Amino acid sequence: MKKQKDPTSLKSNIIWNSAGSLFYQACIWLMSWVVLRLSGPADNGIFAVAMAQSNMFFTVAIYGMRAYQSSDLTGKYTDRVYVFSRFFTSGAALLACGGAVLLWGYGPGTAWPVLFYMAFRISEALMDVLHGIDQRVMRMDIVGKSFLMRGVVSLAVFALGLFCGLGLSLSILGMAAASFILVAIYDVPRARALGDFSRPFSFSSMGRLLLECLPLVAYAFLNTAISNLPRVYLETAHGEAAAGIFSAISAPALLVQMGAAYLFTPLITGFAAAYQQRDKVGFQKLLGRTCLAVGGVGVLGVLGGFLLGEWGLRFLYGGNPDTLAGVMKNQALLVPVIVSAVVTAFVLFFNMLLTIIRDFKGLVAANAAGLLCCVLLCGPLIGRGYLQGTNLVVLLSLLVQLGGLLLSGGLKVKKRFAEKT
Repeated sequence: MKKQKDPTSLKSNIIWNSAGSLFYQACIWLMSWVVLRLSGPADNGIFAVAMAQSNMFFTVAIYGMRAYQSSDLTGKYTDRVYVFSRFFTSGAALLACGGAVLLWGYGPGTAWPVLFYMAFRISEALMDVLHGIDQRVMRMDIVGKSFLMRGVVSLAVFALGLFCGLGLSLSILGMAAASFILVAIYDVPRARALGDFSRPFSFSSMGRLLLECLPLVAYAFLNTAISNLPRVYLETAHGEAAAGIFSAISAPALLVQMGAAYLFTPLITGFAAAYQQRDKVGFQKLLGRTCLAVGGVGVLGVLGGFLLGEWGLRFLYGGNPDTLAGVMKNQALLVPVIVSAVVTAFVLFFNMLLTIIRDFKGLVAANAAGLLCCVLLCGPLIGRGYLQGTNLVVLLSLLVQLGGLLLSGGLKVKKRFAEKT
């Protein structure tokens, strides 16, 4: 393949990344609907377990490294090192998932779907490191097209397997195999064309990279726990039905969060360049525009919740009377959940920014503070406040987390731009 390193425009990068990523997430969401329709509620519950369990180990596989890799403009580590480190972390994640399945004592009917879905997520982790190479040279159009194809192929193979009566396990396995094939025939050739694989690989370099990025894994676990712990506490205190209602109402809010997040992901390289070159004006302009864009998406999301929330919930859950009844009884939760989703998007942005400026101590400290707040508030607020209390725990914890990120990141950026070149 001929090398095509000419970067696309920032606008094009944002459009391609947003369109592809949102489409792919929509396909992932549709998989649950497909399982429910073609295989029934029992298999849908197993599929939900497989998706949930894979999230924790997927964090290990990607190692929180994407923003670090895409902002490594000086080539501190080679593309070979990034790719081979992903093989290592993905293998470790798959082994850890297998060990957890044995520890949890799942039967074959649940164990195989969990393991096969984890294999599917490993293909996503490999795709992610290749996309990091594309992003560093501002070719997010390739990333967006990859997500579009991956969404279509994954959903089609998965649905076809269930339709043909292959069962949940084999359908997930077929989807995973198709995903690996797509990575091999689309993502690998393009990353090889755009990256520099002429520089040698060494295990010592990979070890240094993994050690340097270890705080990113810690922050990723802490950040995930802040959103998951209140849900777990809600289920423990008020039962599975309450947790199901909260998840159902929260699902539309994820679109707002993801829509905002996909706006700033293509900006990693721009922030990194401005920071390294001590371009204070350029950095501030990019920061201001990003915050306005994320805030704008948030305002639209809140307005949409006010104006279209009831209609949207009825449209999504009208086919299930039991779920619809619980959702509509608590529909007032939708707008507050959207607000939390917007704050989450800002937290994700500043997590990314602290990664770019290599403020790992501040990153871990801010996320740890947010989790501590979450732990302290779960009992009093969720025990008494039910669903609204659950969202309030999430929101307050996020605000503590965001405050820590702003304080630590602001001090480091101020110090950087005060230094003489």
